[in-house]
Amino acid sequence: MNVNPLNQSVNGLSSLRSQVRRAMLIASLSLIASACIPVVPAVNAEQQSLDENVTSGQALQIADSIKCLIPAPPGYKQLWMDINATDNLLGRALMAHYMGCGGLTFRLSEDLFRSLPVMLSGQNSQSVFLSRTFIEDAVKNRTGNAGDRIVEIDETVIASTHYGNTLGHFQLSLRGHLIWKKNDFEAVVPHFTGQAKVFDKYDFNPSSGSAAQSWRGNDTELRVRLAHIGLPGKAFDVESDWFNFEFDYPRFDSDLIQESANSEKSGYSAYGEQVQVILMTELRSARWEKASAVERIKILMTTMRRIHEAVRQRKL
Repeated sequence: MNVNPLNQSVNGLSSLRSQVRRAMLIASLSLIASACIPVVPAVNAEQQSLDENVTSGQALQIADSIKCLIPAPPGYKQLWMDINATDNLLGRALMAHYMGCGGLTFRLSEDLFRSLPVMLSGQNSQSVFLSRTFIEDAVKNRTGNAGDRIVEIDETVIASTHYGNTLGHFQLSLRGHLIWKKNDFEAVVPHFTGQAKVFDKYDFNPSSGSAAQSWRGNDTELRVRLAHIGLPGKAFDVESDWFNFEFDYPRFDSDLIQESANSEKSGYSAYGEQVQVILMTELRSARWEKASAVERIKILMTTMRRIHEAVRQRKL
């Protein structure tokens, strides 16, 4: 049978759009069931909380168990992959590894780690991670001159990177020592020199705690839950070998302890940036928390419709 190639292409694109729309609709409804159950009045608040946790946990377990069993629509995984910029080699490698559903440990090379802008997580009352204690103590009890050794270090801290779809917050084990060193402003500051090793878990798993008990804010949590349902894949560990590492004392939360060629980049493609804007505009926690069950469905449907349009424009 003769087939017009143009019609075949148009029909194929139409089919892909339909499949993406169905997949996103399923993701929306799953998100409501698994992670964003509306709060309703109850006589026994404790029992209500227990019931909601059980329902949420069961739904997440079901979603987790079937994500790698149901074949994704043609091109669906590529839509996720293309959120990353073409030069975001680590983001693309990690996402491909996740969607491969093998669950095997990903060995992080030193070159890929060096591609990341990295900072330490700040120490504050809203964080369970006290990443800078060993440095802060040295500053408070400052004695010595430039070049003097302060203390031996064998610590695991929490570091972070803003480079999209890579490590987010992760464990950075340090072994070496602090010395006093003059910085570019002639101030004497602590300087770490030694070795570092990375450990992370790449999973898109929803947090079980509140924002004050996690490094995620509520807005990020909603988006992670959407990806947890919509992105097929299996969690895996990310580990590196020990490699040489050093940094100056970071004065502010935004100070990088590792600059890279990607320090001023987001890691997202133009299409990925568009999807991020849609999610940040539509799927906001402040709006979500005030919405009724019906209003939440409307929010999700609007979000999916806009993402579908972004997908359509990407293919044109």
